[in-house]
Amino acid sequence: MMKQKLAILMTAAVWFMPLDVSAASVPAPQSEAAIVVDMHAEEVLYSKNAERRMYPASITKIVSGLLAVEKGGLDDTAIVSKEAVDTIGTSVYLLEGEKMPIEQLIQGMVINSGNDAGTVLAEHYSGDEWSFAQEMTELVQEEAGAMQTRFANPHGLHHPLQHTTAADMAAIAAYAVENETFMDIAATVELPWEGDGWSTVIRNHHRLIGTDERVTGLKNGFTSRSGYTLVTTAEQNGAALAVVTLNAETAEQSYDDTRALLDYGFAAAERPETVYAGIKP
Repeated sequence: MMKQKLAILMTAAVWFMPLDVSAASVPAPQSEAAIVVDMHAEEVLYSKNAERRMYPASITKIVSGLLAVEKGGLDDTAIVSKEAVDTIGTSVYLLEGEKMPIEQLIQGMVINSGNDAGTVLAEHYSGDEWSFAQEMTELVQEEAGAMQTRFANPHGLHHPLQHTTAADMAAIAAYAVENETFMDIAATVELPWEGDGWSTVIRNHHRLIGTDERVTGLKNGFTSRSGYTLVTTAEQNGAALAVVTLNAETAEQSYDDTRALLDYGFAAAERPETVYAGIKP
C-alpha cells in the first residue's frame, strides 16, 4: 500500500538529507505541514509534520468526488433538498426541488467547491451526510491506506471528528490519479454552468490548474480552523508528484509553498541516485 510505504520512507527521511542539493534550495514551507511524494517511484522527497493530524477543509471534496464517481450513475439526476440549499459556505446556488445531473453536481463540487452540491450527492447515494462520510472514510482507509483520516461530512466544513494528515492526503492523491473520470473533472479549468438558480461559467478554485503546465489537479480548501489547505498533482519529464500543504496562514502562502515544493520535487526526481540516497520502498 502507498501509505504503508510512505510511513516507512518518512521515518527514514529524518536521517537523510539531499546529497547534491544545496541547503539554500531545500524548501522551507511556511505551511504547518507539507509533503512531496514521487508517485511513480513511491518515494517521499520532502516532508514536514506530515503525520500531524489536521483539519482538511475542502480538500475533503477529493474523496467525496471520488466516491461519487466510483458509485456511478453519473447520468442519473438527484433532487435538491432544503438541507442542501441551507448548507453554508461556497455554493453553486442550487434551489430546493431542483433536479440536477449527478455528473454536474460532482463538477460543481470539485471545480467550484460547492458545499450544497456535496450535500445533495451525500443524500442521493447514502441518505445523509454522515452515512456518506463513513463510506468516504472506508474508501480511503481500504484503498489508499489513509488510516489517520476520518470524515464527518462530504464538503469539508469544520467538524471536530473530521481530520487527516499531509501523508494521508498524498496517498489519497496517488489513488485519485488512477481514476481518469475524476481527474478529468478535477483538471477542468472552466465550465459553463446552467442551473435553475445560477447561470454562469464556473472556474477551478485551484489557482495552479490552467496556469502551471505541470499541474494535473487537484483541490484547495479553507476554513478558519484548518487554514489554507492545498493538494496538487503534477507531471514533468516522466515524473509524477503529489504535493500537499496544510494550514497555511494565507492562500498566497499555500501556493508559494506548493510552487517551491514542485520545483524541488521535480529536481529531486530527476536524480534519484543522489537525493535521499538509500531510501527505497
